[in-house]
Amino acid sequence: MSSLHDMLGSAIKSAPRVEHGGKIDIYPNFGSLSIEPELVNVIVAELGRLSEFNCDKIALIESMAIPVGTALALDKKLPYTVIRKRKYNLPGEVSVKKHTGYSRADFYINGISEGQKIMVFDDTINTGETLRAVIKTLRHIGSEITDVLTIMDKGTHRARLEAELNLKIKTLVKVDIQADTVELSFEVD
Repeated sequence: MSSLHDMLGSAIKSAPRVEHGGKIDIYPNFGSLSIEPELVNVIVAELGRLSEFNCDKIALIESMAIPVGTALALDKKLPYTVIRKRKYNLPGEVSVKKHTGYSRADFYINGISEGQKIMVFDDTINTGETLRAVIKTLRHIGSEITDVLTIMDKGTHRARLEAELNLKIKTLVKVDIQADTVELSFEVD
């Protein structure tokens, strides 16, 4: 099996580059396009080293966290729920409003209740607004956030978010996307 640095670095650096309102973004193949099983296995193994998984359930944020998050939950033999972008009108469903500088979205939480220990998993931190909204809502429900894991941090907002929410966000790689380069740092604190 190839190393995390080789496989994840290659997936990130070869990802399609898309312009959104003057900003360049990328979409690696661990959550979109063709999802490679070996890459998912390497990411799951590395994420497994970041936490003790002292939780009742893993909450995956739709949509690109679903493939890796599902594999992670199955590997750790933990139940999981997907925080969805679609309303199901299920009993106890809780709405999450997320607003960033470039989008507005509603997410819906089902299957999480007061007193549960929840690990939150998302593929990427951009502005941090999705994680902020989800974590605040989970706390409002009365669940305890035991850990927050992400694959990559594409912004400069993680430290601010950690301070605001009084928690550590554990990530595998810091990504700096420029017009013609993508810089990676696997030495994430």
